[in-house]
Amino acid sequence: MTATLSEALAKFLKIKRASMRSEATIKWYTSVLSAMSDNIGHTVLVSTVTDDDLVDYITELRERDQRYVDEKQKPAQAGGLRHESIRTHIRALKSFWKWCSKSYGIANPMDAIPMPRRRDPQPKSIDPSDFCKLMDATLDSPAGIRDRAILALLADTGVRAGGILSLQVETIDAVRGRGRVLEKGYKERWVYWSHHTSLLVQKWMQVRESHTDSFVVNVSTGEPLTYSGLAQMLKRLKKRAKVRGRVNAHAFRHNFARMYLIGGGDLVTLARLLGHSDVNVTAAYYAVFADNELADLQKKYSPVDRMLD
Repeated sequence: MTATLSEALAKFLKIKRASMRSEATIKWYTSVLSAMSDNIGHTVLVSTVTDDDLVDYITELRERDQRYVDEKQKPAQAGGLRHESIRTHIRALKSFWKWCSKSYGIANPMDAIPMPRRRDPQPKSIDPSDFCKLMDATLDSPAGIRDRAILALLADTGVRAGGILSLQVETIDAVRGRGRVLEKGYKERWVYWSHHTSLLVQKWMQVRESHTDSFVVNVSTGEPLTYSGLAQMLKRLKKRAKVRGRVNAHAFRHNFARMYLIGGGDLVTLARLLGHSDVNVTAAYYAVFADNELADLQKKYSPVDRMLD
């Protein structure tokens, strides 16, 4: 028994939703695999798709992205981004065709296509000095009190945007400095923060007015803050603070990981604090340092210096 690309794709996405994958993951699969289906043909049987079809499709993606790089005339910057974009496409294709092979008893046409090596990533964290500027740019108002609590939680826990938006008042233990969040894939976990952050959290809870149990709310309506609302809040603070670097929830997450490791924290514990089940993910995406930072870390933890002191 076989199916068309369109039918297989619909079933694949249905299974992903049933397995409680996050909406962001579903959206990613839908975008990548729909583009492939558009290229090869929605009514084509999956059993007739060959490795040549997929090689041609991936080659076309690379050529299209290279034209983008040439037009922008920023080969160094755009080239790195485009390489990773192609790599994520191939990762989605491999997942889909592995499932098709098992579900329909066909040869996997992606087996002949190797996964591209990941290029050395560059640090993507917010600059610590920019964090201080953002805090200074908050207002002396309920909105400002809320914003300071949000900034502190993002910087002190490495929590994802979805996690901080999922915080409920009843799950916060301000005395112990922790709260329970719900993140990608509907995974529930505890996040922990320092005494300074606890003070800001408690101050916000004292002025927060809402008919809901959501910790982060719109100060005007009392409704839970949305992804868009959080992004707009960070964007407003960035403009007010005249910050030019990265300012988004994930930049705070990267900074938390980097500063934790620079301060001497271990990778295994960091993986747990970030909510990773695989420490290799933490190492590949968050233990990322510039050359000068690596040199400083070597000097700080030099085994020779320790032995000879």
